Amino acid sequence: PGRKERAESTTSGGDSNDDDERLQVKLFNIAEELCLTEKTYVAGLELLVEGFRKTVLEANQSATKPLVPDKELAKIFSSLPEIYQLNVKLLADLEERIANWESFRRIGDIMAQFAPFLKMYATYTADFEEAMKVLDEWRRKETRFADLLKTFQARPECRNLAISHFMLEPVQRIPRY
Repeated sequence: PGRKERAESTTSGGDSNDDDERLQVKLFNIAEELCLTEKTYVAGLELLVEGFRKTVLEANQSATKPLVPDKELAKIFSSLPEIYQLNVKLLADLEERIANWESFRRIGDIMAQFAPFLKMYATYTADFEEAMKVLDEWRRKETRFADLLKTFQARPECRNLAISHFMLEPVQRIPRY
């Protein structure tokens, strides 16, 4: 507990067991909040990787001329598939820890295992502006891609948000850890 909390507990006749219990509740709430936000974040990544990316790849395979060449798709999606897999694993670890909180009341070890892989985010962030340019370029020059993008973004799971919104989330996620 911080100095203020310690001072309040000693002046109010608080019991150190009560302080410990409050701290444990606070720690659990923090871990649970991280898990819940991670779940939402992973759903957005899944929408991009398993939804939009696969939709474009399938459209490319069934078309005589690809909507967007593979080289350009690689620029758009950069390291998203790897980030998605990493965060699926992180989410599973967090959910397991929350489910077994009474046995092991911490998440620092999980985050420490996750930290070395954050380099993927640096790559994605460095490539983000170029990815947005390529996405916009192909949206403007290939009407089939523009139509596919518009149709995909109209799906309920997109919640009336543009694909670029979901693509920005990995850039914004790191400071939230």
